[in-house]
Amino acid sequence: MKIIILYRSKSDHGRLTEEYANQLKKFHPDLNIDMIENDSQDGISKANIYGIMSFPTILVVDDRLTLINYWTGAMFPTMDEVASYAR
Repeated sequence: MKIIILYRSKSDHGRLTEEYANQLKKFHPDLNIDMIENDSQDGISKANIYGIMSFPTILVVDDRLTLINYWTGAMFPTMDEVASYAR
């Protein structure tokens, strides 16, 4: 499983999103987390593939990149909730 966080670093939610990801890594070091700028080629591609229209968005995908669950907006889910889907 993999966690993909699509966000814009130079935005109102950029620092908050980065802090959330750092805390998630700290409390769940076994998780695979990718931080992707939503304006990058990879970010645009992922947003199109999964139909993401707002940011930040946290995606949990399996090894074949099939979407398991996602959360969008700056009201982040609990870290344990994200971790439970990513295991």
